[in-house]
Amino acid sequence: MSHPPFTIHINRVIQILLLFLFVLSVGDALFSPLLGVFVKGYVRGATLSTVGFSFAVFAFTKSLLQIPLARAIDKGLGEHDELILMVLGGIISTFAVFMLIFVREVWQLYLFQALFGVGAASILASYYAIFFHHTDKGKEAFEWSLFSVGGLTISVGVGSFLGGIIADAFGFPILFATSGVLSLLATVLLLLIHPHLKKSF
Repeated sequence: MSHPPFTIHINRVIQILLLFLFVLSVGDALFSPLLGVFVKGYVRGATLSTVGFSFAVFAFTKSLLQIPLARAIDKGLGEHDELILMVLGGIISTFAVFMLIFVREVWQLYLFQALFGVGAASILASYYAIFFHHTDKGKEAFEWSLFSVGGLTISVGVGSFLGGIIADAFGFPILFATSGVLSLLATVLLLLIHPHLKKSF
């Protein structure tokens, strides 16, 4: 029997990680491009500088935390510990997104961005390690490309498109709630990885 000229076989861990990142990124992209509009319209006393500084809070929090977490992972955390860290990051991110529904003060916005940074750092430090360990031999470039295109590009396009529609039709509270539900769904998907992980390398 002849085989199709182009077949794709990806192991279960990579499949779940790709689906997780896609759902998570769609959820984030629902509100990220519109966050400045929300801040200017609903956060008391907010200026354009407030918007810029809030994103800086996220960036610095994520950067400062992700590097130490990555070093701890490199020193010998088992994959089950890495998964726990990733799930914890997903829970923190989900809480932060739902928190946006109630943000009305500048300090609350900064707290959201800090929590979101903690969640992102916890997720990504572990995500990269597990993804790296489970890429299929001879398909590394292909699977990392799926990570980039599906998890960081197409997902952002889909989320941004849908986010504008949802915000126009239903308003920001429904938009944030939808994003929070997707973040929670993505976190639950991570639990499907558990049976396939190794204790250590």
